[in-house]
Amino acid sequence: MRQLRPALTAAALLASLAVGPAAAQDPPAPSEVVGRYELRGRTGWWVFGRTVRATLVVAAGPDGALVVTRSPGDGGDDLVGPGALAGGGVLTVAFPRRGLTGALADDARRPLAARYVVGRDGRLTGWCELPTARGGTRRVQERGQRVVLPPFVVTGLLPERGPADATPRLELALSRALDPASLDAPGAWAAFEDQDDVPGGTFAPLPGRLAPGASPARATFTPARPFRAGREVRLLLGAALRAEDGAPLARGEGSRPLSFPDALPGAVHEVRFAPTAPTPPAPPTPPNPPAPDEPRVGVPPSAFRAWPGTDVWHVDVASRAAALLQDLAAHGLRSGDAETDRLARDLVVGQMVSWCARKYGRTPRGEPVPGVSWRISFTVAAPAGRPGVDHSRQVVGGRHRWFSGTLGNSWYDEGNRRREDNARDGRMGLFPRVIFGEASTLSPPLRATDRRFLDGRYRLGDGTAEDDRRMAAVLRAIDDWSHALGSVLAHEIGHSVGLEHDGSDPLGLMHAQTNRALMSDPRAAFEAGSRARLDRNLGRDE
Repeated sequence: MRQLRPALTAAALLASLAVGPAAAQDPPAPSEVVGRYELRGRTGWWVFGRTVRATLVVAAGPDGALVVTRSPGDGGDDLVGPGALAGGGVLTVAFPRRGLTGALADDARRPLAARYVVGRDGRLTGWCELPTARGGTRRVQERGQRVVLPPFVVTGLLPERGPADATPRLELALSRALDPASLDAPGAWAAFEDQDDVPGGTFAPLPGRLAPGASPARATFTPARPFRAGREVRLLLGAALRAEDGAPLARGEGSRPLSFPDALPGAVHEVRFAPTAPTPPAPPTPPNPPAPDEPRVGVPPSAFRAWPGTDVWHVDVASRAAALLQDLAAHGLRSGDAETDRLARDLVVGQMVSWCARKYGRTPRGEPVPGVSWRISFTVAAPAGRPGVDHSRQVVGGRHRWFSGTLGNSWYDEGNRRREDNARDGRMGLFPRVIFGEASTLSPPLRATDRRFLDGRYRLGDGTAEDDRRMAAVLRAIDDWSHALGSVLAHEIGHSVGLEHDGSDPLGLMHAQTNRALMSDPRAAFEAGSRARLDRNLGRDE
């Protein structure tokens, strides 16, 4: 039996616990987490025992020694104690009982012991002592796998370009939750502003404040004076910025070349904001009748655009255009006449995006409502840049490859920390083929003669009573299906901006399961808890 060595430093721990290339990293900073394991164990024998789950976190304390925390999965007290690492990856821990409650505090004379073997493949096996109901202890045999956290980087800047008078602050999106205390650390950040109209000309420091944002993975920069049109702002961020677990900020894929590395020692990432001239107000729209190609219900898809300072979402109906035509046919909304089918498709798409925008508090044309709408915008035309990097995307069309009852599937992004691309063919996106409201199917199906109901030529009373009934049936099916699609679209995008399922409101949008009556009800809206989370993750338009 080998003699245990004293507690090792953080550098030695990382070298012993690292998996693969991680062993070559720099030594971790004080209090940095260097190993996190999800454990599963068993007490007792066979059917008389029970399964125990826990999380084991190995960190480097302020003095470089190891600090081990074991958090039980049942919500009980955490065990925190010093650890020591011996040869062969043997980690021993002594968990003091002082300050614990319940059965854990029955015996304060002897710490609870634990012994684990840490493999270089990230696996951990061993045992930990836990108290029994009679005041003794019992060893729990445990095993687990190391959880590799994503690097702590900047994933985006909102906005990167926008009117100077309409942008009071900049918002940084981060890959993980931020330690707010590190925002004021020396070397955390520095801002510079262009002093002339020459691109890349003379820059001077720009005073301001970097503060926590609306979610744990957001930070906001507010300048001490307003941004000026045509004067580029460059924000440098240093490794002194830390994640909640102590990990330093690393250079992200979207970083610009460092402009002033000597001005901020330890700078690793740079973002840039281009203030533009104020946007002139749009001229008032005269109350003219709809143009021949203007839908009679909803708005045309071209009316929606990306708004500066918002979380931009591309509602992509082009990538699965053939599947969307089949979806229209499945709902009786395809005639075989190209122009009639184009009008029907544009009506459905425009009204779908319109309903989705309204669920987020915006106008039917997707425009912001100050103090009411959330800072998110939708566009049917593809924005510049790459989906998942420069903007988010939700693809529409078809059905799920394996599960016929799935209405939509999207990445869940807690805290809205990233831009998402919900486009994996057959597995992600919106699946209109199986989305129905109470009146989402037209019967008899659409005919070429129905074009006059879609292009604005026909008015109620222009023809026979039968013509009027047919027009009402066509527009009712389009409007009902469009509302159902818009509701599911708002639900799926909700997951990607940090919303979870919520069944607290019968008319809530975030139910895990829905029905045709709810899909047709225009009163369907986000629940109170979902609204509060949207306030944190998106914020309201100003």
